[in-house]
Amino acid sequence: MRSLRAVQHYTKVNQHKNVETQDLKKAIEETTGQNLDWFFKQWVYEPGYPKYDVKWSYNQRNRTVQMVIKQSQDLTKTNLFKMPIQVRIDDALHTIWVDKKEVVHELPTDMRPELVIYNAGMRVPCELTFNKPIAEWILQLEKGPHVLDRVAAINALKKKKGRKRVENALLKAAGSDPFWGVRKEAVQALGRSETKKICKRTYGAFRRSRQQSKESNMGCLKELQRR
Repeated sequence: MRSLRAVQHYTKVNQHKNVETQDLKKAIEETTGQNLDWFFKQWVYEPGYPKYDVKWSYNQRNRTVQMVIKQSQDLTKTNLFKMPIQVRIDDALHTIWVDKKEVVHELPTDMRPELVIYNAGMRVPCELTFNKPIAEWILQLEKGPHVLDRVAAINALKKKKGRKRVENALLKAAGSDPFWGVRKEAVQALGRSETKKICKRTYGAFRRSRQQSKESNMGCLKELQRR
């Protein structure tokens, strides 16, 4: 991986030396052969972070997903960001460049997708407003392959509480998601509910979640002891 080679080069040429940010930038550029002025300018030397407003639609005739992305940060305080963003369409990953106030990308797909995730894996720090219906957020919570994709779905769904299908989806995640951190986020989202019924069900899911975590940790410990 280029990132690993860059770090190895950086530590080798700068061992036993005092360093600053410019030394890291130089090492990465020497390793990758790329000019990274733009990257360090926007992420290190200037304030702020990108805010994305996103919506998508499916073009049946062209068999494409159209992504419309707007950068909505206050441009008097924060400049436009130029970043490669990963978009997941069902099982396929696409990389698009977002470098203007508004961009439109068309991504090929054989049929209307069930799962569309912008900034898959939350690789780019940002504030995201993704305008898609509750059913799609629930599907992302259930099938999102990355932990942070599922956490993002919880953060979107907890703003829409009071609807039975949202609470049921959060309860399901609280009791059965394979990663304890996602279960914790789901429990915390449900814990803000004002109804006693939901609170009781949340507590039950939380206890099951903790028990599953303990059993998983004990299994790992026993495996290490056998080695």
